[in-house]
Amino acid sequence: MNIFEKGISWKSCVLILALCSFLVSCSKPIDRQNIEMLADQGDASSQLKLGRMYEEGKGVTQDYAKAAELYRKSAEQGNDVAQLSLAIMYEEGKGVNKDDNKAFEWTKRSAEQNNKYAQMSLGTMYEEGFSVSQDNVKAVEWYKKSAEQGYHQAQFSLGNMYDRGEGVARDLEKAAEWYQKSAEQGNEVAQFNIGSMYDKGEGVARDFNKAVEWTEKSAKQGYTDAQYNLGIMSLEKEGINTNSAQAKVWFKRACDNGHQDSCNNYSLLK
Repeated sequence: MNIFEKGISWKSCVLILALCSFLVSCSKPIDRQNIEMLADQGDASSQLKLGRMYEEGKGVTQDYAKAAELYRKSAEQGNDVAQLSLAIMYEEGKGVNKDDNKAFEWTKRSAEQNNKYAQMSLGTMYEEGFSVSQDNVKAVEWYKKSAEQGYHQAQFSLGNMYDRGEGVARDLEKAAEWYQKSAEQGNEVAQFNIGSMYDKGEGVARDFNKAVEWTEKSAKQGYTDAQYNLGIMSLEKEGINTNSAQAKVWFKRACDNGHQDSCNNYSLLK
């Protein structure tokens, strides 16, 4: 699996961080000559920015090898975003020979500098045993570091570890707490999970209205299981009026996304 794409488009977050948050406003024009001059003088941020230009082919001819070279120069100066970018190049084999060990090494170096995206990725590497011995305790450790910085995917992953009791004692209250934090930032799977916990009264007091609220938020983002559950809720559950027309809407959406049980239920309601 691509360790950098678990759950969401993780790499996109890195690109946004590098181009917008870490370097300059995205609204500012790129001054290639100035960037090249500063990069040649050893400025780590400019090396990172120029590397991104070569990786994406923006303002220059796309050249992955040059991108990787520039990322390395910046990374070796301690730039955490460049370290993470170089890790991705090694994981994908872009501009360098694919090398999972080096992907792990550079991810770890970035994570140790408190880069929350790298911390999330390192946690995933430990959870999946990617180029390192599988270790759920360390996975929880790194997920927590990222989650405490507010990264919603790490919050979801940490909630999942508490939910399953992997790398940590099972604790449904803590699972619900972290799912909630992630859900409030728009993570559709976390929204579905916290909705299910409210529905069942697991880790939180049972509250069917909140179950519907969070399940609907997830369903509206296209999460198929949430669409199916919302269809069921419209037909069977207490707390909302039975509404076969509304159930059909959600079963149809889930069916269109390939959910066979939803297709079956939709057919029965036609």
